Amino acid sequence: MNALALSEGVASRESVGMKEALLKPAIEREREREWEQAGLLLPLPLPGPYDYAVPAGTRCARGLLLRAPLGKTEVVGVVWGEPEGKVAPEKLRRAMPLDAAPRLSPALCDFIAWVAQYTLSPPGAVLALAMRAAGAFEPENFRAGFRLGGEKP
Repeated sequence: MNALALSEGVASRESVGMKEALLKPAIEREREREWEQAGLLLPLPLPGPYDYAVPAGTRCARGLLLRAPLGKTEVVGVVWGEPEGKVAPEKLRRAMPLDAAPRLSPALCDFIAWVAQYTLSPPGAVLALAMRAAGAFEPENFRAGFRLGGEKP
């Protein structure tokens, strides 16, 4: 029996309210989308960022977390800067922003770069360490400090 069969009988294709855009394969819809380029640093011992395509209109500020394909898996990468531009745009893999658009703070990105340079480590390895920290994505906590004054109350 046809996949469009209903319990009361067989429905025709016209009776089912499907939009043409939903009938297109997801790959075709993805090709029609506009893409920009960004340099993503992956949390792996790599010497620097890789170029990826990101959806147009994504605010690719440094520290934005994106889901990026790498081989047969997906990893969470961080927008690290401008792309090198050595790879043709049609050959770039496509990275997608995470739902809540989380980001690493600019201070943390600068610290990761400094630690990598100071310890002669790959920046991706230092990024992996920073992303494992439990509070890496939490806002900085306010801490009150007290100082002993000269007069007693």
